Amino acid sequence: MPAPAIGLASDARPASGPLPLHTSKPVTAVDARVLSVMETVARNLDKPHFVKDLAAQLRLGPSRLEHVFKQETGQTIKAYVRAARLKKAKHLLQDHTLGVKEVAAAVGYADASEFAHHFRKRYGQSPSPVRRPPRVIRDVAHARRLHRTLKAVAA
Repeated sequence: MPAPAIGLASDARPASGPLPLHTSKPVTAVDARVLSVMETVARNLDKPHFVKDLAAQLRLGPSRLEHVFKQETGQTIKAYVRAARLKKAKHLLQDHTLGVKEVAAAVGYADASEFAHHFRKRYGQSPSPVRRPPRVIRDVAHARRLHRTLKAVAA
């Protein structure tokens, strides 16, 4: 079955579910092919996503898919995949159950240092502080010592 032409009502669906990550276009209707790519990426964050493979699934050329995706979302497929992976990674890190290496692997990064680099670039901090649970003040005496220390440092 050939893919419908762009602009026909049959290839667009109202955006009733969650909004796509970081779109610069107002959400009214999103091309079904773009939604298909987004769903495939969301279901398989731990797998590699090559534009040529995604395009083949939709019976499109890679450059055509890139063009349609960018036109609909305002970003490339590669940027979308990276943003989706990092968003999921941030949620996994905040659960405090997995280490940074495990989270990196869970969202499709073979190299934890590459993951940390992209995470730092996106969120302005390394993944480790996001993973650490907030420090709990054990008692009033500890709170007073902490306050005096912070006051001395600020002075």
